[in-house]
Amino acid sequence: MRAIILSTLAFFIGLTTLSGQITLRNSLSNKTRTLKAEGEIGLGIPIEGQSLDCGFRMLNGTLHDTKKGVVRVLLKGEKKTMAFDNGLAKKEEIFYGNIKGLGPVAYSIADISHLTYRNKGAEGWTNMGGIITTLGALNALVVAPLVSINYGSGEFNSEQYLRWAGYSLGATGVGVTLLLSSKKRHFEIQRPGQAASRKLWIIEQ
Repeated sequence: MRAIILSTLAFFIGLTTLSGQITLRNSLSNKTRTLKAEGEIGLGIPIEGQSLDCGFRMLNGTLHDTKKGVVRVLLKGEKKTMAFDNGLAKKEEIFYGNIKGLGPVAYSIADISHLTYRNKGAEGWTNMGGIITTLGALNALVVAPLVSINYGSGEFNSEQYLRWAGYSLGATGVGVTLLLSSKKRHFEIQRPGQAASRKLWIIEQ
């Protein structure tokens, strides 16, 4: 009986996990990418309207889940850019961070032209990667030459320089790796009428 209960719990936990993610499929290669819930997501949605030449909304927040043809996001903010056919332009920026009780907002998958995504907590790794990269580069370019000079005799210790520069460049490599692994990923979403391409992705429903 205990085994059955544990199996049942595992099954429902699995369903919960699956419901809290987005699966993207490449429109040409059918390769898939999984975007997990609670990650940082941005949705690009074109705006259409009378007398509007072009318009665009960029929504930023935390991925909640997908269901019934929509992506649900816990919003942090959005930017609107609109250009009218009379030559006027308008930009708006809204922040939702201080609104209490704000639940996830649903956006139709059919309206999304592109999305960006970064794993939960990746922003901190990006900041750390930037710091490590900067310090490593400074050490290689500034500190390594200075500590390799014998100021008494005026001689330059090339072995010590190479050792310091090697350590510094190694740190720079770690920082660059952190930056690349934690950066936002960009996905262009295939729109109706667009031909399949390696650059276009489909949001599985």
